[in-house]
Amino acid sequence: MGCRSVWTRRRPGSSPSWAVDRFLGLVEGVDVLLPSRDEACLLTGLPDVADAAAKLSRHVPLVIVKQGAKGALVARSGTVGARVAAVTAAPRDSTGAGDAFTGAFLAALLAGAEAEEATAAGCRAGARAVERVGGRPPRAAGRGPGDG
Repeated sequence: MGCRSVWTRRRPGSSPSWAVDRFLGLVEGVDVLLPSRDEACLLTGLPDVADAAAKLSRHVPLVIVKQGAKGALVARSGTVGARVAAVTAAPRDSTGAGDAFTGAFLAALLAGAEAEEATAAGCRAGARAVERVGGRPPRAAGRGPGDG
């Protein structure tokens, strides 16, 4: 199975139209895109996150826009079809929250979950991640290197 990845980085300011068009050309063939709220707006040049998610989903079959404490949007075929609520958390550090979301989302999706269910798993993992300082959760017994 092949996998084409496109990584995004948030930069302040708005994107010129040529940059938006170039990015949308680069995501051709991508199956799932998981930008943050700021990245989605930057990558489309649109100020509204729902509009940005909808636009991205005209180019990528499944778009999940992560919104931190506001949950996530699930968009397909030019429409935001679901808004998945965030999980209540006592945030201490946001380091690794997006990675935790993405890992849990992809694990659930690959295990057969529907996109909305996988997004909820991502929201749960992101909430757990922000409650700890640093980007690495503690190891569970028997799960680290050298643990047989």
